Amino acid sequence: MDAHRTPDSDCAEGGAAHVSRIHAATADYLRELTVHRFASTPLPRQHPEVIAALAGGKHLRARAFIATALAYGARDERLLREVAAAIELIHTASLVHDDILDDSSLRRGVPALHAATSTGTAVLVGDSLVALAFEAAVGRAGEVTAALARAFGELCLGQLSEPELGWANDALPALERYGALKTGALFGAALECGGIVAGRPPAECAMLRTAGVRLGLAFQLEDDLLDVQGDAAALGKDHGADLRNGIPTYPLWLAYRALTADRAGEVAITPGELAATANSAWIADRTAQRVATLVSEARATVPQPAHARLLEIAIQTVVPATVPPTPHPTETLPDGSETP
Repeated sequence: MDAHRTPDSDCAEGGAAHVSRIHAATADYLRELTVHRFASTPLPRQHPEVIAALAGGKHLRARAFIATALAYGARDERLLREVAAAIELIHTASLVHDDILDDSSLRRGVPALHAATSTGTAVLVGDSLVALAFEAAVGRAGEVTAALARAFGELCLGQLSEPELGWANDALPALERYGALKTGALFGAALECGGIVAGRPPAECAMLRTAGVRLGLAFQLEDDLLDVQGDAAALGKDHGADLRNGIPTYPLWLAYRALTADRAGEVAITPGELAATANSAWIADRTAQRVATLVSEARATVPQPAHARLLEIAIQTVVPATVPPTPHPTETLPDGSETP
């Protein structure tokens, strides 16, 4: 054996291919499920590209689940495929509903469902996808169903808390709780379900859920940054939706604090001012630092896996490895206060 190779690195290489194979099978299964679900409706004939997009996407949550499950010793590929599909169906249902709430016009490179059809149709399709998710997982571990139901409930609670989000200096805990619920909960369920199907003890599954929530929050912060600094065509969805709708996110909150550093209380800032400041390099740097901290917290939380390299695949599926942010002697905002 090569001096630089280990049994675990060999497992990781073979495991990466294994993850990709089950991930691809999950994508096929999702297409099969959605085609069958809506075949008796006029939607596939009237809006084929929109219905096809329901099974699209990168399926990151499914991949994170599959890699986690394999990392902890799971072997039943059919079970992995079915649970992975259930996770993605819940995610897609949340996107359908989210696009209605945000009045988004684009999703996965095609018109958002409610824009192509109607709000009522989109609500029903989203609800049907949730039902389909639990059908896909039926007959499997009750703990899986409970984990998915809890995650979907927390996702909804996060969305319900959105109107209460603010821009004040003490708003960060609420912003992160919102992100942990709206996005982190389903990533948490993905890692938790990986432990469940691998037969890990409840305490370890809870640790995986906690780690997944931290990773999901990190993912959300990166997504929030893309919303102000990314390209709409590359994203395949509306760009600047949070700014347009006046919703505070971590990058926008940092920008607001910088713009109001010398003013008392919450003051009016134009969208143009906020967008220009949020698009600056220091905002990207501060966001990267917070993401790095969250990923470190997740790594410190997970229980010891059977195959550490496979767990690393799960982590990097959610938050890919990037160049470390530039260190600063003092972590301060333009207003002189520190960021986490």
